[in-house]
Amino acid sequence: MLWFKHWHNLRNSPPMKYIRAVKGDAGVAAAYRLLEVMTERCGSGANFNPKLMLAPPYTEHWLACEILTSDDDYNNEPSTTQLSAMLEVFETGGLIQLGSETGQGRIKDAKGNWQPGEVTFTTLELCNFEELQDTWTARWQHKGVGQGKGGGGRTT
Repeated sequence: MLWFKHWHNLRNSPPMKYIRAVKGDAGVAAAYRLLEVMTERCGSGANFNPKLMLAPPYTEHWLACEILTSDDDYNNEPSTTQLSAMLEVFETGGLIQLGSETGQGRIKDAKGNWQPGEVTFTTLELCNFEELQDTWTARWQHKGVGQGKGGGGRTT
């Protein structure tokens, strides 16, 4: 997506109120940053995919650096532990759904050497993300089905 629609009252939505109650302003800021990351990473038009898979190079560490700020003045990067805690709050509050998918990756063998193998990656989806699509992406998604969420789809 090129941009996402911003609800004028997003701050008062149940997910954001829950996030603010549990994680304060830092949680709200992280939620907005996650919206931006998802908009940037999930493609647009016919390539729109509302699911983000945390697989190299877009790992948990990468996402932590993208959406969190460090609580530690001596450590400039937030940890994946902080990310896991934040994502759990986001899921409990109804902002995202966490999942997992198995795919090809690299795993360490008993000797500590990297080998190809099946790896399980964390996935996340924003709840109701399609409602926030920019008009161009929404039209592509509903092309051929008449007036969809983005309107302007073909009716023939």
